[in-house]
Amino acid sequence: MDEIQRVETGIYEDNLLTFSYSLTRSSESTDPHFSLSDADAHEMIEFHGRFVDQLRRIPGIVGATMGCPPLAGRPCGGSNVRAIEGRPEIPESERLTVGAIIVGDSYFETLGARLVEGRAFTSRERPDAAQ
Repeated sequence: MDEIQRVETGIYEDNLLTFSYSLTRSSESTDPHFSLSDADAHEMIEFHGRFVDQLRRIPGIVGATMGCPPLAGRPCGGSNVRAIEGRPEIPESERLTVGAIIVGDSYFETLGARLVEGRAFTSRERPDAAQ
């Protein structure tokens, strides 16, 4: 076993259930370069919120959240950079992919991770919220 696998992460897996699901795209969005409109992105965020709320209402559930698998070492979302404001579109062969690690409110509390500094994410961390 590698030394890194023995490092105490602060994440406790006892009584923790993880699973994944996918939201299918509509038939008109099979293009691999498809990007969500603001309305589609809003609808997806709302779905995730309703889903987690329903999980939290199940008797015996202490906490529920959504996000990338803990310590997966890879992003679970992202997008291609097509252009930079005020500059011409970047040729497809030169585009960069920017990864994102997406988590919901109470993510760290649900995993049992202890906050060392700063503050935890809350449900106010939304794309349409004031920066």
